[in-house]
Amino acid sequence: MSFQTDFQHWWHGRLRRPFGLHVSIRTEEGTPLLLLHGLGSGGLAWQGLVRQTGSRWQVVAPDLLGFGRSPQPDFIDYTVDDHAKAVAKVIRQTYGRKRITVMAHSMGCLVAIRLSQMRGVKIDRLILYEPPLLSVAEARRLKRLPRYKDLYRRAAENPQVLMTFSKLLARVISETPFNVSSDNWLPNERSLRNTILRQDAIEVLENIRIRTDIAYGRFDFIVDSKSARRKLKKNPFIHFHQINDTHGVSRLSNGALVKLLDKPRLTETKPV
Repeated sequence: MSFQTDFQHWWHGRLRRPFGLHVSIRTEEGTPLLLLHGLGSGGLAWQGLVRQTGSRWQVVAPDLLGFGRSPQPDFIDYTVDDHAKAVAKVIRQTYGRKRITVMAHSMGCLVAIRLSQMRGVKIDRLILYEPPLLSVAEARRLKRLPRYKDLYRRAAENPQVLMTFSKLLARVISETPFNVSSDNWLPNERSLRNTILRQDAIEVLENIRIRTDIAYGRFDFIVDSKSARRKLKKNPFIHFHQINDTHGVSRLSNGALVKLLDKPRLTETKPV
């Protein structure tokens, strides 16, 4: 190993110091707004939405750890804590102690929910678009399914299969940049396993006391919202919305999400 590699292992691996992230979109004026992308994507997924928000928001859209132009270390597990600690560093550097709004898509929602638990991060509001919420029991049950195990084994042994599937998926899920390749296979695979399939996000949301809007695409074939609606319906801080889109950030969802930013008291489950 080189000195730089040894230092990275010591500083980030042993001492658990957060990585710095590349910020794909940054604006300088307005109310603080942090944007977090989903699995296989990057901060540029939000560029259409940012164009619609104008100068009302001080936007920061980082590439999550392992994605886009952010570092892709091979010695970490890419857990939700790994992702959240790196994002918290961006928040401190950009906003200091200001209260912020966080909007996130897909896996980024799980990172946003973890941020809400972190000391020193002051979140005024969460907007979660198509969060892949699983209870602890559901996640464990999914991992035990023989079909899932076989699929996971095949994907691990032959990443090219998943990469080909990702190209087909990218054509279906609107305009969201979606890229799984040999260059970023490791952070995608580990984030799927250790952030999405090892989560307690829905249990956190059951007791959250932050204003939270959760929106799902009406034609989303990837994420199922029924369990989340059932488990979270008693929390008065959480409101559900429906967007006429598939699974992805697109021109359709951008307009609806901007409405959520500007008009937070939309009627529950009403399409926007």
